[in-house]
Formats: sequence, structure tokens, C-alpha cells
Amino acid sequence: MKDNNLESTFQKKIMKIAIERGLMVRAVQWRGRKGCPDIVVMGEGHCAWVELKRPNGNGVVAPHQKREIDRMRQHDISAHVIDSYDDFSELLTFEFPDHSS
Repeated sequence: MKDNNLESTFQKKIMKIAIERGLMVRAVQWRGRKGCPDIVVMGEGHCAWVELKRPNGNGVVAPHQKREIDRMRQHDISAHVIDSYDDFSELLTFEFPDHSS
């Protein structure tokens, strides 16, 4: 339970960071399919899909999550696995340069 709380808190803080930079962000899930990234960040005419893993280094990308991320990347969709605030900040700077901090 403690790990789920850590991941939930991480997601809320990550989403707040994106919103504070003027970006749109939504928690998402597929209907009838596993492996959807946790959030999608939108702005500047495109979006980045993000799978969040616990920032304590213990998060593991499940096979069905990897499969979905790989499929998205095969279609030139921006899909990432993030496990730290610094990595998320770098992602936002790269993907959404007009919304850098």
C-alpha cells in the first residue's frame, strides 16, 4: 500500500508541474486493454505519453506496458518512461520548449 501511495503522490506532483508550465495534462487508461501510459501531456500542437514509475527506483515496466510504448514509438508517437522529477523536467523542456520553466 505504501508503494501505491508513493506512485500516486508522484503522479499528482508530476501533473502539477506540467500544469504550472501552462500545459494540459490528463491521467488516462485504455478501455479493454492493458498497458496505457499513466498520463498524456499536451501543448504546442502535440502530446507526450508518459508512463510513471516510483521515484524510489523500484518501479518496473511490465511487459504489457513496454509493448504499448514500443507500438506507440513505432508510429512516431512520443512515449516515455519517467521515474524522477528531473527526468520529467528534461522531458518537458525537450518536448515543449515554449513552456520551459
